Amino acid sequence: MDFFENTNEEGPSEENPLPFEDPLSPREIAKVTILFYSSLFFISLYMIHQREGSFPTFYFLGKTPVWQQVLAGLGTGGLIILGWIVAGRFSSFTREVEKIFQQTLGKLGWREIFILAFFSAIGEEFFFRGALQPSWGLFYASLFFGLAHWNPLGGALAYYPLITIFIGFLLGALFIISGGGLIAPTIAHFSINFVNLYRINRGNYVS
Repeated sequence: MDFFENTNEEGPSEENPLPFEDPLSPREIAKVTILFYSSLFFISLYMIHQREGSFPTFYFLGKTPVWQQVLAGLGTGGLIILGWIVAGRFSSFTREVEKIFQQTLGKLGWREIFILAFFSAIGEEFFFRGALQPSWGLFYASLFFGLAHWNPLGGALAYYPLITIFIGFLLGALFIISGGGLIAPTIAHFSINFVNLYRINRGNYVS
């Protein structure tokens, strides 16, 4: 069986409001994800090396015990996921955002969900927290993180960067609290992406 199994056999829905007729297949999404975030990861390593003169191990391990960073990452990720679901009880914003993502990504398999969650978490955390935040500071790195999630499709997504700016502050705070380690923010980021992609893929929208 092909590792990048195409699970989107039925094609886009007739109700799909997206401005393009042929969205990428799950296999193509996975390949683009790997290529883009792997490139971002290596760019980040180069930027860190240029700034530090070498590549310090604390960008991986931090200065606090690893088990504390793991728990902090899981806890923060869980709270953000819970907050997103609870917010959806009082506003249609989250439901609209999730529907747009579902229509954009189509029907994904477990492998595509894992690839999207894993590579985006690694690439973005090494870039925004590891490469940018020590030089730019928490505020500007988090602001750029949010603006980088702007989507030209408009609608509810026009306000999505406001959410990601806030999440960027939380992930940046984890980076600081862990003593400059990327374990906690990466685990939090992966957890958020994986759980929400799974929920969206199954049509479990907040209501």
